[in-house]
Amino acid sequence: MEIIIRTNQGTIRVSLSLLITCLMATSLLLIAIVRADEYSSSSVVMNATVGYTIAINPSSALSRGILFGSLTGNTNNNMAENDTTGAGNVTQYNITADSANTDTTEFWHYAPNMDKQGSSPTLFIGNVTHEANKTTPDSGSNVNMTNTAKHNYGQNPMTTSWATIGNGNCSAVSASGNCYIAYWLDVPNNWPSGTYNTTYYYCGNATNGNTACS
Repeated sequence: MEIIIRTNQGTIRVSLSLLITCLMATSLLLIAIVRADEYSSSSVVMNATVGYTIAINPSSALSRGILFGSLTGNTNNNMAENDTTGAGNVTQYNITADSANTDTTEFWHYAPNMDKQGSSPTLFIGNVTHEANKTTPDSGSNVNMTNTAKHNYGQNPMTTSWATIGNGNCSAVSASGNCYIAYWLDVPNNWPSGTYNTTYYYCGNATNGNTACS
C-alpha cells in the first residue's frame, strides 16, 4: 500500500510499511535518550581515624603541688614535703593511668625555671631532680623513695621541655597502673632569700599512638 503526497513540485509516493518502520525507529531512539538521563553518579572519600583513649589521674598529694617548704642555701637533696609521707615512709606523689585506657601510657613532664616572687634571680629548674618507677615505691627491688641521698638509679634533673618521667621508668604503664615519683631540690650557696615559684606540667600519652604531649 502506498500513500500519495501531492506538492507544488509534484507527487510523492511513499510505502506505508516504510513510513511505519521509520516512525518506530524514531520512537525507540527517543525512549533510549530519556532513559539515559534518569540517573547520575559520583564518588567521595570514605575515611576514619581510630585513636586510643587515655586519661590520667594525679594523687591528692600531687594535686596540691610539689612543695619543698623553707630551705637554706648550700643544701642538696632537699625532699619535697610528700616524698616520705605515705605508708611505710614512701612517696605520695603518683599519677594513675585510668582503668578505661585502651593502650598503655607513657608519662611525661616539664617545668619552667623557678622565678623569685617580685624580683630576680631565677632558680634554674635543673636544680630539681626526680626519680620514678611504675611499681610499688617501697618494693626492695625498686628505687628506694625513702632515702634522702641520691639513689643508685641516678636522679634525673627536671627540664624546661617535655621529657619522660624517670628517664623512661614510667613508660608502658598498664591501665590502672601507677607512676610513682619523688622530687628533690638543691639550693646553691649564698642564694638570695625569697619564695620561688613555677608550674609543673605532666602528661600521659598512648604508647602506640601518634600524638605527643604538647
